[in-house]
Amino acid sequence: RVEEILTSPAELTFFKTYTLNNKEILKGISYINNDTVNANTNDPWSNVKEIYSTQKVGGGSSRVIGGAVIGYTNNPSRSTEIFNEYKKYFPADIKIAFGYFPEDKQKKTFQIYALQKEKESEDGSVLSGDIILDASSRMNEGQYEVVMTMNDDPARDWSKITKENKGSNIAIVLDGLVRSCPTVNQQITGGTSQIT
Repeated sequence: RVEEILTSPAELTFFKTYTLNNKEILKGISYINNDTVNANTNDPWSNVKEIYSTQKVGGGSSRVIGGAVIGYTNNPSRSTEIFNEYKKYFPADIKIAFGYFPEDKQKKTFQIYALQKEKESEDGSVLSGDIILDASSRMNEGQYEVVMTMNDDPARDWSKITKENKGSNIAIVLDGLVRSCPTVNQQITGGTSQIT
C-alpha cells in the first residue's frame, strides 16, 4: 500500500467525512436496514439488511463499524446502487466511497465511507490538485508510514483544514479509493504529514 501511494501517478484528494454519530447518517442507514425490498437475495453482501452492519470478513472475526467507516461490502457497485435508491434520506452533501479493508489481504472486502462534499469545490474535496511536493516512506515503531510534504499553497490550506477539524476524520482518496482516513489530532503546520 505504501509503495502504491508513493509510485502511482494519481489523483489525490482529501475529504471531510461523516461518522455514525451523525443523526442524518443514522437515519439514512436506518431506512436501508428497515427496508426488506432487496432482502430476498442469497448473497448476504448485497442484502440491504447486511451491508451496513457488523460483518464477518474472510471467515475471520466480526469487524465493528466505527469512526468514518459506516459499513463493509464485497460488492461496491451494488452498495452504491442501494445508497442511490435511499439517497434522499441522507445529507445532500454526501458522497459514498470505498477503501480496502486492511486485514483482507485478498482485497475483496471494502470499507464504506460517507464523504462530505464541499460546496466551494468542483470535486467536493477540501483539498485536491497539485498538492504534493515530495513523498517518502519510512518505518515507525514497526509500521510503514508515508511522509508527504505539500506545496506552499496547499500546505496553508491543510493547516487551516486540520485546525478546523480537530477530532474529525479526513479521508485521503487516491484515484477514487480511500487509502487512509485518520483522525485529525492537531493542527498540521509546515505542510508535512504522516500517513500510516
